[in-house]
Amino acid sequence: MVLYKIPLWLLLKYKVSTRIVIDTNVLIGALIGKEYSANRKLIELCLRRKFQPLINYTLFTEYEDIINRPSILELCKRSEEEINILFDGFLS
Repeated sequence: MVLYKIPLWLLLKYKVSTRIVIDTNVLIGALIGKEYSANRKLIELCLRRKFQPLINYTLFTEYEDIINRPSILELCKRSEEEINILFDGFLS
């Protein structure tokens, strides 16, 4: 893997957010985990546009499949509708 160093002035000038890939475990952990967990903070930073999540079709379908599993919905403190709104915001 090659990591490129981007000068800070360039990031500030163009307001480029850091691109990241959110593992499915992190997304599910944010849904069913503790309120102040690192998983939730990472998703929150994506929703606030501090990070730009990179998602391909395969990852999208995996997210969708796991989020809609009854066992996950039971563990989540949010309603199915709230989860879908959060998921839509995360993807936009």
